[in-house]
Amino acid sequence: MTRLLIAIALLPIAAGCAGPELVAVRTDGQRIAASPMLRQNYEADRTVCLGETQKANLTRTPNYYGGFAAIAKQAEQDQAASDVFAGCMAQKGYAMVEKEKADAKIAEYGATAQAIAQEKQMMTGSVR
Repeated sequence: MTRLLIAIALLPIAAGCAGPELVAVRTDGQRIAASPMLRQNYEADRTVCLGETQKANLTRTPNYYGGFAAIAKQAEQDQAASDVFAGCMAQKGYAMVEKEKADAKIAEYGATAQAIAQEKQMMTGSVR
C-alpha cells in the first residue's frame, strides 16, 4: 500500500519530466500539411519509425525492485525509445522540435534550403 501511495505521489513529478511536446517538421522547409503527397509520405515514414521504436522497446529489461530505481529506469528507457524515433525520423528528413517553435524552425529550414539551392546554381553557372 505504501508503494502505491508513493507511486501516485510521484506521478506529477514524472509527468513534469516528460518535457515539451515535440512535433515533426521537414528539414527541407516544406510544410507537411502543404500537400496530400507530403502528408502521405509523413504518415508512411512515421509508421516505419514507430515500428523501429517498438522493436527497440522489445529489448527493455524488466525492473523487479520498484521504487525510485524503477522510475529512473523507466525514464531512461522512455528517453532511449524517444531517441530511436527521432533518429529514424531524421534519417527520413524530419526533425523533432518543440511544438511552439515549429513555425520558426520550418522558416529556418526553408531559408537554409533556399540558400543551398542558390549556391548550387551559382556554382554550376560559374563553371561555363
